Formats: sequence, structure tokens, C-alpha cells
Amino acid sequence: RVLAFAGLAIPFTRQFGLVMDSTGHPHLNFRMLLVNVVCNLICNVIFIKWMGIMGAAIGTSIAYLINAVLSQMVLHTVMKVDYKLLPVLYVQVHRDIYNKLLKKG
Repeated sequence: RVLAFAGLAIPFTRQFGLVMDSTGHPHLNFRMLLVNVVCNLICNVIFIKWMGIMGAAIGTSIAYLINAVLSQMVLHTVMKVDYKLLPVLYVQVHRDIYNKLLKKG
């Protein structure tokens, strides 16, 4: 359940990578990937020592969420993306996907 919650942050980081690569900023994408790896390692070491296997899930989730927030901050700085609209758009996209799946099924 913990990792499923963190899975909500993964699309943000994927889109960040696509946008950065396609707009000529692959170095920013690479740096963010390195930040994610380091953050994931640190969080996992801390939480695994503290909580065991559940700590691995929590540490990975925290690292994903931190990376999603940082990537949105970079997008706002580089591309002037209005991150205040992201939650609204996120809900709308998922609602559209859900409705399309209901119509097919």
C-alpha cells in the first residue's frame, strides 16, 4: 500500500524526464536521476535500519515524493509551469481515464 501511494508520484518524474530531454535539457534530467538515486539510498538506509522491510517501502516512497516535488520545482523554474494547477489536472486526467475504461468494459 505504501508503494502504491508513492506510485502516484512516478508519472510526474517520467513526464519531467520527457520534457527535459525533448526541450534540450537532458543534463537536468540526468542530474535529477542522480538526486533520486542518492535520496533513495539515504532514505532506504535510514528507514531499513529503523523499520526493517517496511522501512524499505517507506524510504523508497519518501524518495519518490521528494523527487517529484523537486522535479516540479525545476519545471517551474525552467519552463514556467504553473504547478498550482497540477493537482486539478492530475485528478481530471485520472477521471478521464477511469471513464474511458468504464465505457470499454
